[in-house]
Amino acid sequence: MAKQLDHSMGAYMSYFQYLCVVCAVILLYLLTKLIIERNENVISMTKILGYSTKEISKIIIGPTIIVVLIVCIVMSFVSEWLMAYIWKMMQTMDGWFAFFLSANGKLRMILLVFVGYLFVMMLDIQRIHKITMDTVLKNNS
Repeated sequence: MAKQLDHSMGAYMSYFQYLCVVCAVILLYLLTKLIIERNENVISMTKILGYSTKEISKIIIGPTIIVVLIVCIVMSFVSEWLMAYIWKMMQTMDGWFAFFLSANGKLRMILLVFVGYLFVMMLDIQRIHKITMDTVLKNNS
């Protein structure tokens, strides 16, 4: 039965994986956009104090990279546990099959989300570069 499902729906599962990665990248983009917009005055002030865009990016984006990596790793284990739990509930039905997530699949999931975040990070660096030094003065008056 599992071979038949893989044969008939295997291509759709690949599309679903990439759709999930796209959704994760969009979510990460929106979250980092919110972080940068809320810190726009701080970024402008640090530019006035002489920090370069690269230094500001390290300050703002550096901790975000660590958080994204930790959350990806933790949530891969949580999602595997949740799927195994849901699959156990389905064992009472006729025709169920076992749930299995390989270490390769988990690693692939983490890497795809992290590569997506690297793309978002490049957009964030451009957004930080576009913030001018006079932004803090415009918002205070």
